[in-house]
Amino acid sequence: LMDALNAFIQEAKLSKELALRMRAFFRYRRHTTSFKSWHSLLQMMSPSMRGEVAMQLNKSWMAGIEIFRDIPQTVCIELSFAFKLETYPPEEHIINEEDESNKLFVIKQGVVICKGVVKTSNGVFGNDMLYRTRQRGYRAVTLSFTDTYAISNQSMDKVLLEYPSIQAKFRKIAVHFIVTEKIIEASRIVKQYLIFLKKWYLENPNSEPTLGLSVDVLNRTIGSRLHVSYPAKLLLIRVASEDYFLKLNRHA
Repeated sequence: LMDALNAFIQEAKLSKELALRMRAFFRYRRHTTSFKSWHSLLQMMSPSMRGEVAMQLNKSWMAGIEIFRDIPQTVCIELSFAFKLETYPPEEHIINEEDESNKLFVIKQGVVICKGVVKTSNGVFGNDMLYRTRQRGYRAVTLSFTDTYAISNQSMDKVLLEYPSIQAKFRKIAVHFIVTEKIIEASRIVKQYLIFLKKWYLENPNSEPTLGLSVDVLNRTIGSRLHVSYPAKLLLIRVASEDYFLKLNRHA
C-alpha cells in the first residue's frame, strides 16, 4: 500500500507537504484496517455469538452516550453494527458550517474541538442529526489523529424502523435537544441585545431606540440560520428590558 502511495505521489507530482501528510495518515490508519476486516467475520457468526461480541466491543463507548442509555440490548447491538469507523488526520474539518445535519460521531480515540469545546475519547458530537434537517451552523475540527465511530441518519432510521417504541423514545430525546438549544440561543440573543441597549443609553441618555432599530439589531444577532417570528422578537425585547418594552407599548 505504501509503495502504491509513493508511486502515486511521484506520478501526480504532489507537494512535499501534502505527501508527508498522506504518508503519516496511512501509517496511522494501519491499525484500523484490521478493525474493518472484523466486521466481515462478525457477519459469519451466529446471531447470539455476534451479539455477545458486539456488546463486549462496544459497551464501553456506547454506555457513555446519553441517547443510547436505557434502550434494550438488542437495539444497542443492531445500532453498533450501523456505526462505521472513520479516521481523520490533524486539523481536518469533520464538520463544516454548511454541511447537512446527517451524521453523528463518537470519538474512539483522538481530540476534536466542536463549538469551542474540546472532546476526547467517548465524546459525542453531531447529535443535532437527531432533530435538525438544515445546515449544521458550526464546525468540528481534529486536533490530532482521530478515530471516530459514525452513524448516518439513514442508517439509524433503518434500524429504528423495526423498533417503534424506541423511535418514540428518540423523538422525546430530540424534543429535549431542541428545547435546550433554543433556550441557549434565546439567552445569547438577549445578552447581545442588552449590550446594544447599554451602549445606546451611554451615547443617547435622553432618548430611546426606535422599535425598528431594535428589530434590526435582533435580526443581525439572530442571523439567517434561524427563523424567529415578529411576536417572538418582541418577546425577546421584553425579556431583555421590561421598562423599554413598556415604553414602546405606550408609544404604540
